[in-house]
Amino acid sequence: MATYVDWLAPTFVLSLTGLPVASVPCGLDPDGLPVGLQIVGRPLGEEAVLALAHVVEQQQPIGRPRLLGTAPPPRVS
Repeated sequence: MATYVDWLAPTFVLSLTGLPVASVPCGLDPDGLPVGLQIVGRPLGEEAVLALAHVVEQQQPIGRPRLLGTAPPPRVS
């Protein structure tokens, strides 16, 4: 995608539907850039969307990005 607006457009369109939507950080890519997940629920399904967002956050805590030139933290199983 060429511009920030191109990246933003899909999230904006989902918000216009009136459906419950949550954007959840779910980790970092190999270059240390954040990766997110957008969860969309059924009408009046806010509780289910928030519950799933909580599960995703618990399974994949993002923490803080590492500084350039530092080794990645060890993975905890």
